[in-house]
Amino acid sequence: MTQILKEVDQQLKDLLQKSYSIALFVGAGTSVESGIGTFRGEGQMSYFEGVPPAYLCTVKALEKSPQLCWKFFNHLYSILQKSKPSSSHQFISSWQKEAERRKIVRFNVITSNFDGLLSRAGVEKVQELYGNIDQSICTTCQRLFNTSDIISQPIPRCECGQILKPNFSLLNDYANEKAYDETVAITRGCQIWFLIGTSGVHKHSLTFTQAVKSRPRATLVEINPRDSFLTKYVHFSIKGKAEDILPQFDYVTA
Repeated sequence: MTQILKEVDQQLKDLLQKSYSIALFVGAGTSVESGIGTFRGEGQMSYFEGVPPAYLCTVKALEKSPQLCWKFFNHLYSILQKSKPSSSHQFISSWQKEAERRKIVRFNVITSNFDGLLSRAGVEKVQELYGNIDQSICTTCQRLFNTSDIISQPIPRCECGQILKPNFSLLNDYANEKAYDETVAITRGCQIWFLIGTSGVHKHSLTFTQAVKSRPRATLVEINPRDSFLTKYVHFSIKGKAEDILPQFDYVTA
């Protein structure tokens, strides 16, 4: 049974203070404050030239309409380059540093975001499940390119002739293999699993959440303004935005 909360209570604060292994699964909701829209829910991106952004970030769309997709990627890249880490990203960075100071055994951060804002906020060793838009890749020869070097081309191509794609997972694409394997290992030793600003639409967030849920002494905590596809799996669901809820834990000032 999921316990619904409007704010962080003392039970959760005590639980966090005693924990020795913490994992945060961070979703797109944490980047809305940075001016980056999500594909669904509050803060959702508007249509791009009459096409849903969620469709433009699919393998099918890139194959059928590469020029339009890259025009959208260019638009998205320009937004991300101007964006700054949100207060949520900054708090997570401070949280990680405090955990290290207290010699917490494990403090891991996983994200489905490809904006790189967690790393820019100072969070170390972020597991970027879906890659990062700062690079682009040839799906044939696997050569990597700096997106800044190719973004102005109408349809960027590799020297082998293959159309490039941003080096993040499209909506019906695979996760980053190394980050996926690292996350599997994280779930095995996780004592508290936080789901922060994620809708749970992607199967990976569901798979990892179910894996943690199966562990007998793990606690799952969701931070989201509304119910997600993951709410029914968590022990506590705190209804609010990450930037409002995270500071209530008082972890970095305790």
